[in-house]
Amino acid sequence: MVEPLHDAHVAVRDLDGDGDGEPDRSFAQVRPGTVQPDGNLDARVKKFVVERDLKDARNLRDFAAGRITYADLPGGQGYLRISGSGGYVGGKASYAAELAELDRALDTVLGQECTRHLKGLVIDLRINGGGSDAMGLHIAGRLTDTPYLAYSKRARNDPADPTRHTRPQPLYVTPAQGPRRSP
Repeated sequence: MVEPLHDAHVAVRDLDGDGDGEPDRSFAQVRPGTVQPDGNLDARVKKFVVERDLKDARNLRDFAAGRITYADLPGGQGYLRISGSGGYVGGKASYAAELAELDRALDTVLGQECTRHLKGLVIDLRINGGGSDAMGLHIAGRLTDTPYLAYSKRARNDPADPTRHTRPQPLYVTPAQGPRRSP
């Protein structure tokens, strides 16, 4: 049913058959030829970035199962690498657990202890495997004091006609609770 769409964002999931609160199986199909980032690629990219771009950085720290990295760069800039908007807890975790782990990382990275000396923040999203729109919007909410339209989203709704889409659905960023880094 989902194969003709060739869209990794479309899946059919069965409902919680074992009572753990999570779907048990998922059926999805990516576009042919698509290589999705995995843990091995993320580890290789991270090693490369640390050796090449962060060799003079201080205070290098990992958070959220290694999916978030922070360092202080020379010149008073902070460096924040986010390799995906999910997978922060590892294994089969609930959205609430993922969000709590993300907030723990951002509370440290964006807390007064780290940001009082910062002149700016470099956010590195290279080789980001994506994940939850809600997580991405939450991260953006930690970087602003002002609500704004982030983007509008449309979905293909006819596998036989790739030009047919749903109406645009606006998604907004709202300032999140907790320490924030804003311009």
